[in-house]
This record gives sequence, C-alpha cells and structure tokens, in this order.
Amino acid sequence: MRKESRQFAVEMAFVLTMVWLLKEWVFPFWIWKLFQNGDATSMMTEWMILMVAVITGIVYIGLGSSAKYQHALPYPNATLIFAAVHGTYWLSGTFFPLIREGWAGLLGDGIRLFAGGREVEPLIIVTACYLLFLLGRKVNVKESSYTHRQTQTRSVQQSR
Repeated sequence: MRKESRQFAVEMAFVLTMVWLLKEWVFPFWIWKLFQNGDATSMMTEWMILMVAVITGIVYIGLGSSAKYQHALPYPNATLIFAAVHGTYWLSGTFFPLIREGWAGLLGDGIRLFAGGREVEPLIIVTACYLLFLLGRKVNVKESSYTHRQTQTRSVQQSR
C-alpha cells in the first residue's frame, strides 16, 4: 500500500471515529448536563441526531474530495480503502456490536427519523455513504487567489 493510501485510510478511520465519539459521548453528556427537562432533552437529542447525520454526509463528501485531490488516489484505490475501512467496522461489529451500531447510527439514525422509526437496512446506509463519497470525488475545494492579508493591503492602498 502506498503512503498516500495509508494516510487516507488513517484519515478516514480517524474522522469517522471522532464523529462517532461526539455522537455517542460528548453531545449526549452536554444535553444531559444542560437540559434537565425531559421534553427539552428529547427535542435536543433529535436535533443532535439530525445534526450528526448532516455532518456525516458532509464528512463523506469531504473524504471523497480528499481522496481524489489531496491524496491523488484513483477510483479503484479509493474504493478499496473505503471498503477496507467499512469492512473493518462491519467485522469488528461481530465481536463488538457497539462499533457496528455506532457507525451505522452516524447516518442511519438521521434516516430513521424520516423513515417513521422503521429500521434502515445496513446495506442502504453503506450505499448512501458510498454515494456521498463518490459525490465528494466530484467536489474540488480551492482556496481563492486572494488571501485575507492581500485584501486588507489592497483596501488600505485604495483608501490612500
């Protein structure tokens, strides 16, 4: 495996793990700490689930873009890394179901809110993640040619 492939696999695993930790531990702790009323807690938990689902979608788009433009990975390599990272989540779920449920809940819980509480098949979740990942390969984020400092310098020169 090339250096870029390893770096991207670590980046993908790290980012998804951090989003999972935020969803499972950090956000619920602060909701519990800040909202004592049961109705407010329930409402904030639903908002948190929606927020995490949207953030996860944006993360997958960003990972697809990063794979293509930052790490210069061709489509087959990026797909293999996607499959390897998600296969690891899936296989580890055999021994630690919390990992599989946590990963599936990143995007799946948000979908479940709109599906009327029905269970969402894991294959649908993986397919949605992969489609967002492929969409991200079409997105190239470039910095503008002007930096903040150049804009300030230009405005100061024009005012003189």
